[in-house]
Amino acid sequence: MNQPAACACVSAPQKARNILVIGFLLISTMTAAKCRAKETAAPGPEFKCVTQVEGDGVVEADVERLYRFAQHLEAGAQLPVNNQDAVVAVQKLTRYYRIGVAHGDIRAAKALRNVLSWSTSDTYSGVLDRRQVSRDEERQKLLDQMLAAGSVDAIVTLGNIEMMGCSPATALPLYLKAASLGSVDGQMRAVNLLDPSTVSGRAFGAKKSGSGLVMSLLTCAAVAGDQRARYELAERGSAGGKSESNIELLHALTIQGNTYAVARLKSIFELRSRRNDSDSQDRERASRYERVRMLLMLNDGAKVPDLDVIVPLPPAELDAWDGTFLWSPSPTSEPPSLSEAEITDLATRRSLDPCTGLPKDLEESKSDQEPTP
Repeated sequence: MNQPAACACVSAPQKARNILVIGFLLISTMTAAKCRAKETAAPGPEFKCVTQVEGDGVVEADVERLYRFAQHLEAGAQLPVNNQDAVVAVQKLTRYYRIGVAHGDIRAAKALRNVLSWSTSDTYSGVLDRRQVSRDEERQKLLDQMLAAGSVDAIVTLGNIEMMGCSPATALPLYLKAASLGSVDGQMRAVNLLDPSTVSGRAFGAKKSGSGLVMSLLTCAAVAGDQRARYELAERGSAGGKSESNIELLHALTIQGNTYAVARLKSIFELRSRRNDSDSQDRERASRYERVRMLLMLNDGAKVPDLDVIVPLPPAELDAWDGTFLWSPSPTSEPPSLSEAEITDLATRRSLDPCTGLPKDLEESKSDQEPTP
């Protein structure tokens, strides 16, 4: 990989500790168990679907290149941070994203908040402990910048903070506001609170009277291409997901690359095979759906156009299959990186330390506090 040369003043990273990355569903479950709120706030006015979020503004060409390269580096980083190479990658990412933020790139602000939440290294920003900027303070400042710029992602983040503080009645209006501005994340998080069939919905007293709004939110998210929303709509179209009458729809969603749908199909045919031990076709169907599921899980954007050949729906018999797929990942080229001189120039134009992306006055004030050897 043709990366910019490492900055000479970045200190050697210490050994990183493993961290636990908690997924959306796990957070919802833990929060629901912890909080004792009995009822969510009443839904707001009728929801109007918007499927495209307004952009985060236009940035300079060099800033765009820096962001694209940082995204490429982030995609290849081993996260959460659990080895020295990953710590070095995080140091580079924080540097690149900070410079982008200083040039008004709101996308970089969101990305930087995420990277700062991953890292547990004592030298996560590439500076010595006594000079280390407070991670929490920096993340809060970034959130403030995102809000000031009108970022929809920031509104969802505020809702998440309220949920972690056991305030679903405060979080729901924030999710609905983000949902009305086109945030699929906001739409699905609002569904999670409004739907009495979810863990959070039951814990927070969601009512069936909100089912119309739930369906509107799901439909909007599905139109925007959200996999989970499309799967949920398919399940609700089959007697609440308790029958197998929607197998054809789940099959069609799997062709489009829906991991939720293929996991459901695998479960359906596994259950059938248990009911009828002599039916080897159902066992084989479940096995093939599992291999399809792994393809989709391990390859973002994968689709299965040959699914009808691999695992045709019953009553069609299964033919021999060699385990290969028509889909193959498209070759991706590394985005053009900036030279070290160009990165230094971008940092200098915003009075940033070129090595860390932090403000120079902050670096100098922290350096003044260093004890003299």
